[in-house]
Amino acid sequence: MKTMLLADFITTRKYLVQQCALSVAIGLFVGIGNHSALLAANMLVVMLFVMLSISLLALDEQNGWQKFRLTLPLSRKHVVMGRYVSLLCAALLSLGVCLLTAAIMLGVGMAVPDVIVVDELVEGPSGAASLIVGSTVALCLVALLAMSLSLPFMFRFGMTKATRFLPALCLLLFCIAVMLSAQYAAEVEALLNALPTWVFGPAGLALFAVVALAVYAASCVVSVKLYEKRDF
Repeated sequence: MKTMLLADFITTRKYLVQQCALSVAIGLFVGIGNHSALLAANMLVVMLFVMLSISLLALDEQNGWQKFRLTLPLSRKHVVMGRYVSLLCAALLSLGVCLLTAAIMLGVGMAVPDVIVVDELVEGPSGAASLIVGSTVALCLVALLAMSLSLPFMFRFGMTKATRFLPALCLLLFCIAVMLSAQYAAEVEALLNALPTWVFGPAGLALFAVVALAVYAASCVVSVKLYEKRDF
């Protein structure tokens, strides 16, 4: 698995700095324009994670790399597990970059409030920081859950074939969610109101993290089974 991690790093290292710099520039532009470090951080964590993940997955089918990789002393199980760890590292990197960007924006907003206005600072630096950290971690976990659902298809059919029906599947799930929320709006509202306050605090976020990582691990197990049966 270490070999797989090293291979992923070598193949993507020249894109890491470019994508991080581009994402930070876009995040700062949007955040400063809208006076919101929260908006910049939330957009940045999802955008950067998706960009890094797609770059990593797309390189598999470039120049026949994934077929050549199977000739190396790597089992298919280690290939899948290494890729899941690489994507988890990409998620952590995206989270770190977005929090650093938000911290810089908050710091500059506090130092020169007449130049850069940050709306979250109205509630104080500590309140703004806790709001940004909580929302970005939650969004990062949501992105990880989405990746958990997509990766088994990609390992079974490949990146190119999987992207043919994954958008349709996501759209179908979104339509079903909208229909159900519209039909059972009162029940959904009552359920949200009945939830204890800790669900929306650090304890709830920690529980969400445990669930997301458990789903991610289960997705890895499924992908291993599917990849072992795949023919090239």
